[in-house]
Amino acid sequence: MPPLFRFSLLLLMHILTSDSPWIKSNSKMQLTKSSLAFLLPFLVSSAYAQCNCIHNGDAGRWNDSDAPNDRIAAICSGGEGCYQAQDGRMCVRGDLNQCGCAVSAASQWQSWHGNWFLWSDITCGGLYITIT
Repeated sequence: MPPLFRFSLLLLMHILTSDSPWIKSNSKMQLTKSSLAFLLPFLVSSAYAQCNCIHNGDAGRWNDSDAPNDRIAAICSGGEGCYQAQDGRMCVRGDLNQCGCAVSAASQWQSWHGNWFLWSDITCGGLYITIT
């Protein structure tokens, strides 16, 4: 689950289970716990629909102090770029708003077999990750 989505879900759950002042307002539009509970499934499905990651089915070898998903997060935090590991070169370019989706997908797809393996070409929306 992408970190921003996880935070949003926790915040929404807090609002639903407390007497939060965010629910009560002086505006004409009042949010109630029941209306927020009604919206929750739509928010969840919308967040997952925004993560559309695909891969090429070709395993890329990765030997580094960081797991592939952690390295993707590190590259994303600094913007686009490449990183040369002991084995494998990872490049991240494109829509950095998709980094959360890419990190989540990588954490599900990566595996350890004496070295890390992750698909050599991953696309999440407009974000492109390669391991060569």
